[in-house]
Amino acid sequence: MKRTPLVSSLFRDSKSIKSKLTLTISFVVILLITISSVFFTMMLLSELRRSLVKRGVMITRSMALVSENLIASFNFSEVERGAAELVENDREIVYVILEGADGRVIVSRDKTSTTANPLVDADKVISQILVEEDGNVENMEIRMLDHHGLECIDVMSLVKAGDRTIAKLRIGLTTRYLNLSLFKSVFIAVGMIIFFSLMGVFISIRFSLHFSTPILNLKSATEEMQNKNFDYKIEVLSNDEIGLLADAFDEMRVSIKRYSSSLKELNQNLEIKVEERTRELQNVLHEVNILHEQKKGDYYLTANLLQPLIGNFIENSNVKIEYFLNQKMKFEFRNSASQIGGDFVLADNLRLGNKNYRFLCNADAMGKSMQGAGGALIFGSVIRSILNRTQYTDHLTLVTKPEEWLEDCYIELVKVFYSMQGTMSVSCILGLLDDQTGSLFSLNAGHPPLILYRDGKASFLEEQDSVNQKIGESFAYEKIRNNDLKITKVLLRRHDRLLFGSDGKDDILLLSEDTSKREINSNDHFFLECLEEANGDLHGVLAAIERRGTLMDDFSLLSVEFINPMAL
Repeated sequence: MKRTPLVSSLFRDSKSIKSKLTLTISFVVILLITISSVFFTMMLLSELRRSLVKRGVMITRSMALVSENLIASFNFSEVERGAAELVENDREIVYVILEGADGRVIVSRDKTSTTANPLVDADKVISQILVEEDGNVENMEIRMLDHHGLECIDVMSLVKAGDRTIAKLRIGLTTRYLNLSLFKSVFIAVGMIIFFSLMGVFISIRFSLHFSTPILNLKSATEEMQNKNFDYKIEVLSNDEIGLLADAFDEMRVSIKRYSSSLKELNQNLEIKVEERTRELQNVLHEVNILHEQKKGDYYLTANLLQPLIGNFIENSNVKIEYFLNQKMKFEFRNSASQIGGDFVLADNLRLGNKNYRFLCNADAMGKSMQGAGGALIFGSVIRSILNRTQYTDHLTLVTKPEEWLEDCYIELVKVFYSMQGTMSVSCILGLLDDQTGSLFSLNAGHPPLILYRDGKASFLEEQDSVNQKIGESFAYEKIRNNDLKITKVLLRRHDRLLFGSDGKDDILLLSEDTSKREINSNDHFFLECLEEANGDLHGVLAAIERRGTLMDDFSLLSVEFINPMAL
């Protein structure tokens, strides 16, 4: 288990910056005072010890000099009296002993006893002190002794007469008073530590309060701002960095208060504006819905107008007519589903001279939905007008040539659409079929070519150079003025099938495994392949196309099968 130091633990557990500052400053102050006090005590001990040694050396030397003269005159009583005075009058001197050269004790004065057991032979530290104080230590010796339980400094000096040693003088000084002085010093040092530590704690608290109070005020202001109380003002009376920070914070408070007020006002105005805008949008949406409904009504009306113009009106004939019309735009109006677009299909009876013909038409007006339907409606109306006029006008029925009738029909359509100045154009195939002989006369005006399905094979019936200009194009008007029209004639066999189709049969979005790519059909024989796959069946062709892709435009087909039993 990892242990956390005490100081680190205190800093980690303390959540107040004031506590952290107090702990930091107090720790530094107490550490400095403690180190200083210990250093002072050690220096004092060394100095006291040095002073005691110096005093012992000085006394011993002085008495040794005096003893030389007294011993030389054999006046030992004076030596003894001097030793007694030293022992009695000086509390630090425990004993004074004068020994002869032979070791015999001449004078002995001792406060305890006459015997002593040395702790050590010599104190190197004390000898070093003596060397530092006086280089002449030749006749001196200093030792530490345990003298009847008292630690003493024993100072010995040789007493000489000339070069001969006549005696040894030993004086013992107790260290008890030195220890007492040291104890007092330690006591004073401890008192100083306690006193200055308390002073340090007091100063650290004041110091921490000086720095922590502004920070706590900033914290309180932050909490008030979090509670959206922007009227709480920070009071910091210092000019230092904290004061500058407080001023900046107060400026931020004022800015936020101003911004909050403006935002509140803006929100209030915004709610009103949103309500107004919502009402406006609802009104616009209502108008759009009305317009959309009106638009669908227009679609429905146009689809109803086109409906009687489109279809198969041939009965009891030697041809089998089928058609399919799928407009891209589908809609629902008053629960009635319908569709609208530009494709047009018509099969009807027409009599020219003494022959009956079957009129066949497939057209594709330019534009989508309403625009295309408008073109188809005009085209269908003109075609129906021409058919009715031909049927009920005697002199027109005398026209015996179908080529001439097709040219007149095309010219009339071109003139009608030319007046629209290019805003509408129509591609179409107009055909007249003699259901007795199988002769087909056709005029292609910019439409996809006729397709012949014979013996299970599909092929194009027309060449590109046999196609006339679209109805509504300026070039078409020039063609009729120059009498430059192309009519195609073909003889059908029994069970031959002709297919008229708009370009929607070729505009197919092909299915692909990669959904990110759009591939549009570009194969001219795509429809032929689908027709052969469906064995010429009209609805089967649509199913084959949808298996390969998706229709993108209006799609219309007119199928004409020649079934005259008398034909080859």
